[in-house]
Amino acid sequence: MSNYALSSRFIVRHEDFGALMFDRRSWNLYHTNQTGDSILELLSKRSISSSSVCDYFAQTYGTLSDTQISSINAFINHLLQLNVIEETSQDRSRVDGTNLATHGQQSALIESHHFARYLSAPIFVWWDITALCNLKCKQCYSSSGKPLPDELSLPEVCAVLDQLAQMKVFYVYFLGGEPFLRKDFLTILEYCRSIGLEVMINTNGWYITDQVARELAMLDVRRVRVSIDGASSQTHDAIRGVRGSFDRAINAVNRLKSAGVTVVGITPTMMHENVQEARMLIDLAYELNVDEIQLVQVCAVGRGRGVAPLDINDIDDLRNVIATKSSKIGKRILITGSEGVWERPFSDCVMSGRVFPEIMGCGAGRTCLAISPNGKVRACLLYQRIVGDLRDQDFRHIWEAKDNHNLRRLRQVKDSCDDCSYASVCSGPCPMQELISPEQRECFVKRNAEAEIGKGGKNTCND
Repeated sequence: MSNYALSSRFIVRHEDFGALMFDRRSWNLYHTNQTGDSILELLSKRSISSSSVCDYFAQTYGTLSDTQISSINAFINHLLQLNVIEETSQDRSRVDGTNLATHGQQSALIESHHFARYLSAPIFVWWDITALCNLKCKQCYSSSGKPLPDELSLPEVCAVLDQLAQMKVFYVYFLGGEPFLRKDFLTILEYCRSIGLEVMINTNGWYITDQVARELAMLDVRRVRVSIDGASSQTHDAIRGVRGSFDRAINAVNRLKSAGVTVVGITPTMMHENVQEARMLIDLAYELNVDEIQLVQVCAVGRGRGVAPLDINDIDDLRNVIATKSSKIGKRILITGSEGVWERPFSDCVMSGRVFPEIMGCGAGRTCLAISPNGKVRACLLYQRIVGDLRDQDFRHIWEAKDNHNLRRLRQVKDSCDDCSYASVCSGPCPMQELISPEQRECFVKRNAEAEIGKGGKNTCND
């Protein structure tokens, strides 16, 4: 009989609903319920057989039915297919249920029905590692250019990285400014690798030489995105404010691909002055043989306040372009967009089980946080309210603090939403958008309640 143990390929983290499983190679995220979490906990402690797992549950809960045994075996086989577990040597010891942590011993994440669910740690953290930048992009959310006078030192950065790894944050997404202008950035990446923390990078590509690209591949940096805002140098350089930046970005993509970086992508920021090039940008991504393109709409933050945003017609056109291109080349290149631009890949992930419905609405302060170059912590990359300072508190304290007013505000169930069946998992829309009135929320809750109990009737709400 085969024995199994948890694969080092996956990071498994306990949550109040069960567990999250993060694949270090594919970056797919899976979830399971509390029973599945208990099985994963057993497999993480030792090499055991499926019969030993069944023995544990029989000891704990009483004799198992044939159906229950079959379900446990099917779950273990599914874990094996996903590579979450792997076959190992013989059973090392009998499983003692008293050694297994119970969910009651883990931190409760839902304080009351007035707070929507938030995770035991972020799925990922954005980190503007420096404000220094060589470009002058019109839409820059951080108004980058000169470095901040109080940016975190290398020892301070490494200390925070240790905290993230201890909390099982799945990955860090480094941005800037331009990350590669920080002289110790490769040292930071090397440290991430040494503590098992996965990394994504966004760069303008200017400083990606052949040597840098090779070093990224050797450091096992799996995902790098290059910002390209136009399908031609004329458009891109005008938006980025420096002549030659388009050619540098193209060269960076080619060098990263040649070096063997696992996933190379491009990230255009779509605004009124370049949305007409969306089709050509996707074609460019295809020609460059990149793995993904994410089209992000400009946000009125930083210098982005001075840029003409997308209007509803622009967004409709953009959606049509993405839909058409996805149907033609979507198997070869992943085409995604920011929220409100293109949701179908998210729906596909839900259907395939790679994302989970336990967390809905805005993820700021619930599934993610953002770190500024000087250690100030925000709820997300674009939401500018400070929720903590890493020079005053460690990351865990900021995330878990019950008295953090700004985080509580984001996690709190909104007015008129208490009775909604989604209240425990949804915190509402992005707080940067125009606020939805309590009357509109109440109307949504009413319609949802009617649908839940199978009532029809006339819609009395004003959409």
